[in-house]
Amino acid sequence: MLDLNLDHLSIEDDGSVLKLAQSGETLSRDQWESLEKLILLDKKNPLVAAVFNRAPRPFLQSVLASLKNAKTEDSSGKKGDILDEEFQQKTLAVARAICRLVAPLDYEAILDICLENLSSSLYLLLYTTIIASHCVDAKKSFRSILPYICSRTNTVSMCVTLSVCQLLRKDPSCEQVLASRIEEIFQDEPSNISKEDFSFVFSAFELFLPLAPALLVSLYCSDSCRDLFLFRGLILDPDQYSEDSEIAAKLLRVISASCISPDARKFNSTNYSQFLIGGTKVKSSKTVLSLSLLCLVKIWNFSALEDKFPVLAILSEVLSLLKNTQDDSIIEPLIEALTYLTLSASLRTTVRNDKSLPSKFMSLFEKSSSQSARYGLLTIFMNLTRVAPPGATQDEQTKNYLKSVAESNKTGETEASIIAFNKEMINKQLPKHLIACSSGNDKWMGPIVQIIYFLTIKQTNVVVSDVGLDSVPDTLLKYLLNHTTLEENTGKTKSNTDNNSTNEFRSAAIKALAALTRALNPTKLFKEYKPQIAVPFLLESIDQKETLGTLQSEQNSFFNSLDLLFGLLALTNLCAIQDPDLHRLVVQKTFDQYLKDFIFDGSKTSIQKAAWELVNNLMESPYMLAKFFNPESSTSAKNLALLIKFLNAEDASLQEIIAGLLANATSEYALVSSAITANNEVFNDLSSIIGQILNEQTHNHGLLYRIGIFLMNLTVSEQAVACLERSTEIKTGLRRAITVSKEPELFREIYQTIYDI
Repeated sequence: MLDLNLDHLSIEDDGSVLKLAQSGETLSRDQWESLEKLILLDKKNPLVAAVFNRAPRPFLQSVLASLKNAKTEDSSGKKGDILDEEFQQKTLAVARAICRLVAPLDYEAILDICLENLSSSLYLLLYTTIIASHCVDAKKSFRSILPYICSRTNTVSMCVTLSVCQLLRKDPSCEQVLASRIEEIFQDEPSNISKEDFSFVFSAFELFLPLAPALLVSLYCSDSCRDLFLFRGLILDPDQYSEDSEIAAKLLRVISASCISPDARKFNSTNYSQFLIGGTKVKSSKTVLSLSLLCLVKIWNFSALEDKFPVLAILSEVLSLLKNTQDDSIIEPLIEALTYLTLSASLRTTVRNDKSLPSKFMSLFEKSSSQSARYGLLTIFMNLTRVAPPGATQDEQTKNYLKSVAESNKTGETEASIIAFNKEMINKQLPKHLIACSSGNDKWMGPIVQIIYFLTIKQTNVVVSDVGLDSVPDTLLKYLLNHTTLEENTGKTKSNTDNNSTNEFRSAAIKALAALTRALNPTKLFKEYKPQIAVPFLLESIDQKETLGTLQSEQNSFFNSLDLLFGLLALTNLCAIQDPDLHRLVVQKTFDQYLKDFIFDGSKTSIQKAAWELVNNLMESPYMLAKFFNPESSTSAKNLALLIKFLNAEDASLQEIIAGLLANATSEYALVSSAITANNEVFNDLSSIIGQILNEQTHNHGLLYRIGIFLMNLTVSEQAVACLERSTEIKTGLRRAITVSKEPELFREIYQTIYDI
């Protein structure tokens, strides 16, 4: 058993400090530092725990008195609010450490001691810490700490707020405790309500209205609340009294928080517009001014306010303040106001036209310590860079064009101006800057990948390649890997969440990845990852089946046929990398599932050609060659027969692709020529088509050159030469090609080889 007799310990021993604490004594600075070290040990000290649980009341009295004594000695040269905050942070650390000392069976007794002394921050913080880790009566605890939600120090306010929110989630009936307390206060005349009760009311609304709107909106929109707020608000004079400035700021925060409810927003517009306009005239407090502007923006009743405070004047005031402050408490409401203002097309144009703002926004994102302000800045950039992607069909493109013209006539915002602005953001290296300042924060990476995607829309490949500088492609992959899981049956990648916003960001990351992969040199695309990692994500965009004549993704409603096309083009460029493992992966994951349908379906020519281009880039892979040139496979023979027929397609560009594919395939592997000549029916069709091209399409130099390379490769095979020699069409065509082509020597050599001249 632990010896709790401390009489034998000398003054130098730690036990002597425990002895004094057990007696409730106020410790000297040095003694307190010794006890504090014992309390704050990472592992619970059994002697300290035993002393505390034996005499918790005097022990806590000693700790509180010693903390205050140390605070007094530390007060030299420090402002009161800074000193108070430091004191509460130390008190919180001590309270959390003491919570670890509480014996499991004794926590209720400790709570009772705390309840007697909740006006002291040590007891209040200890109380909130204990109820967070033990099973307690939620309503009783909620009622006990509710009055302290309006604490003056951030540390205490944060802890109490966290506790009441946890209790509210644990027992939703706590809402009624809150409502009853507010109703009780409202029963008095506004003039009789104390400053403390008034402070409680606006703190309660600011904190709980977003959490319990069903119950609290009706109270907020009551005549009693309006009368109280106006009674207090209209007599405030922030320019004369700093205390009035603080009260006005708190009132404005409540009005701002309440705007989450449409009913409350309408109520605010009806009752507080004059109060808010008055707030914009305050000269001494930028906090009051910024919050007043935010509230005016949030009530969004510009038609009613236009004569008194035009929306352009609000925007101008917001931007002017934002350019001339570094204070996060002022920046936060201004940024939030701007997130709403930039939802308006005409106001976005005004913001884009101010060339100094992007650099200011980027600087604020880098330097601000406010999480909400930084997220707001990303939202503003999303609003400013948002541009509609091109339509997947001609009808969609026509509708989008007509819509953009109508919007431009109405708002002055044109698609061309957005694209030009986005190009400026690329030149300013916006993606690189945002990524560098995000520190990998996943909350911010979603908006960042969305911005990256917007920057790629309707830009040239040269411009898009500038988006992909540095770590941008790696960042996209990292975001996708963090939000991806595998389907059990198919092994396909898919989102690991049902959250719609996250899924929209994830889809934007895939689209941006496809855009960058199309535009950049694939060998320089990734620094941290192998190119194979990108393949399953690009496959998501092409995983589409035809439904009622329209290609639709089975897994992701954010993808359409245009994304399918871009995904194919991205894979084609990626496969320009000479990597056998990459090529094998793409063939195995695409041909049987997707490509064999796309290459033989002529109803969507752009997708068909893109699919053939990908097949062409993979022809060096034995796995792709086997799909067309395996003499032992009937499926391969069927594929080869269809391939040859597409050499006679009406679309000359598709003919070029097929001719290039045949030239590439026969350049590397002699067995390909053998497979072609071994099938008499296929070879006869091929000879006839080639003869027709040589005689009728000599104006198409690209096609003619590819046919020439293919024929040259075939002449290696004696069987092929014998078959070609019998074709009068080819003989005539070669003579014509020697005369009119840009490569006469090529066709002369072919002619001489075949006809032994």
